[in-house]
Amino acid sequence: MFSVLQELSDFETFEVTVGLTKSGLSNIDEVMEAIFSCISLLHNKEIPRYTFNEVLQLEELQWRFSSKGGAGNYVQSLATALQDYPPQLCVAGPRRLALCGSDSSLLTSSTPRTSFDSDRQLLFTKKLAAQFVDNLTVDNAMFTILSKSFRGQTNKKEVWYGTDYRVDPISETILSKWRNPVNPSEIGIAYPKPNVFIPSERGLRVKYPPEPGNGSRPRTFEDRMASITPPTIIRDDGADGRWTVFYKPDNKFGQPKAFVIFQLLTKEVFSSAKSASLSNMYEFCVTDKLQEYAYDAGLAGLTYDVRVVPRGVRLTFGGYNDKLQKFASYVSK
Repeated sequence: MFSVLQELSDFETFEVTVGLTKSGLSNIDEVMEAIFSCISLLHNKEIPRYTFNEVLQLEELQWRFSSKGGAGNYVQSLATALQDYPPQLCVAGPRRLALCGSDSSLLTSSTPRTSFDSDRQLLFTKKLAAQFVDNLTVDNAMFTILSKSFRGQTNKKEVWYGTDYRVDPISETILSKWRNPVNPSEIGIAYPKPNVFIPSERGLRVKYPPEPGNGSRPRTFEDRMASITPPTIIRDDGADGRWTVFYKPDNKFGQPKAFVIFQLLTKEVFSSAKSASLSNMYEFCVTDKLQEYAYDAGLAGLTYDVRVVPRGVRLTFGGYNDKLQKFASYVSK
């Protein structure tokens, strides 16, 4: 997992977190070399143009269709943003990319974007990315390994929390190997292909806009106590049939998103202790098998969940309508 954490106002840290098996822990030097091999790809090979456009699109999606949060957290985020952005950008600044136009003027339009406004703007963004990547070096890094297997092998104690730890030097031989890692192509590392799950503008159209008055006034106690209209049954094959299908359109939030839940009823999954154990193992295996395929989908706002429950197997899918059917079809095979 890669992430950028802003620790203080004058610097940031870029963290790479890797979960290790016992074999991985015993071969930690090779794992680190693979990480720096991946970083060397950023140094030595130009990042594809489509990657920048995809990041822009994904940020725009989050900006346009973000869920409403708590007022307290929102005010705090605005106060923090004012430390880094002018007042007119305290809302959009932390949430959108490439807010400077080709003439260096600030972007004022809220029109959705699917690509950069100009080659100049893209080149400027690439330059900033390259400057960031230049700081990702072996000599500019700190390495931390956490494992219960180190218990009893520590010689220091952290002042504030009393955590036991140990600091060891890294040999120059290992550091030299990390500075000149194996070629990324030799270990199967390459830039990702275009993300096929990013929704198109046409696919983001809302079929059922919110009903007039929804969200225009605070909900009263009576509103909250009123019963919710239940889903409509649009297919019923009867007691001995295969499917009963319920449908409920969203006429409140007006977002181009959908949620689909499949409940596959069977008594076999929990019919015995062995069946229950195998069912739970199946759940883990499915998640592990789909992890790589579902990564791009997750970036594009699509989610899935496979659960073995006492009544059978439940599949849940959610996200933007446009590519949800394709994603759900593959996962449910």
